[in-house]
Amino acid sequence: MSNRRTREKIYETVRKLIDKNITITCMESVSGGMLSSLLTDCEGSSAIFKGSFVTYSNAAKEAVGVPASIISDYGVYSHECARAMASAARKKMKTEMSIGITGVLANKDPANPEGQTGKVYYAIEYGSGGRCDCIDNIPLADRIESKMYVCLKIMECVDNMISSK
Repeated sequence: MSNRRTREKIYETVRKLIDKNITITCMESVSGGMLSSLLTDCEGSSAIFKGSFVTYSNAAKEAVGVPASIISDYGVYSHECARAMASAARKKMKTEMSIGITGVLANKDPANPEGQTGKVYYAIEYGSGGRCDCIDNIPLADRIESKMYVCLKIMECVDNMISSK
């Protein structure tokens, strides 16, 4: 899917968040803030987007509220870490929805060598529930394209969650 079409699909979901007045925040690692950027590219998003955290290092994740025990027990690239990221961001920003994203796109991280290339974990907290998932076999031709792909897949999940309530 082209970047333009990806942006259009994401904007459609942001419009739904705005229409439903669902506040949102993110804690991003592997996506490097791209999801936050895409959310704020939509006119009117300041009504629902309360801010975000780009936590590329383990220390940054811990500083925002991810327990060090989650990272040491499960690894930084895990469902548990993504869930803790979403939970910490939501607690800090006091939003109705939050997203945590962690994983490895192309190159292994020397600080966290356990990651599998092309695998991203994400968690979405919404209301009293949530969802964790992973995206495998991410197209790795270009880092920006890979991030766009990840953001699209996550926002498709967000769209499904808000459409079912």
